[in-house]
Amino acid sequence: MRGDLTAADYFSTDPVIHFLKEFGDPSTDECVRRALESLKTETGGTKYGAGRAITPGAITPKTYCALIVSEAWRSCHGETPRPKNVRARKAAELLWRAADGDGHFGQEEPLARWRRHFQLANCAGQSHLRATIRRHLAVSQHFSELRDSLTNSG
Repeated sequence: MRGDLTAADYFSTDPVIHFLKEFGDPSTDECVRRALESLKTETGGTKYGAGRAITPGAITPKTYCALIVSEAWRSCHGETPRPKNVRARKAAELLWRAADGDGHFGQEEPLARWRRHFQLANCAGQSHLRATIRRHLAVSQHFSELRDSLTNSG
């Protein structure tokens, strides 16, 4: 028995759920109109470039990567890194490659591409993602300390 998928079949962060929450029932003309309108620029043209066709409020994978680095940086240094911080951009590039992303080559300053992603990651609208990342960092720190204490006591 196949059955229809419902919203409960998806994680709350799934792009399908994000789309439905943002635009409504995809089978309606109003939803299609609103989705197409979201892809237009202020002058009525179409947004260009990879990753531009995302719902409002969503972030790209590279911005999410910059957000993870930004929160880890805050955990270590007490503040988020500035978008031009070379060490933070190197960390984002390494994390991106570790996640099987393509490296940034063929440019004078390959790390310069991360500046925009750090700017977007530092927006106030990402507070729920920041809280989730901070929680994961705290749990990771706890288990790291627990492992160290068990190693040193035995």
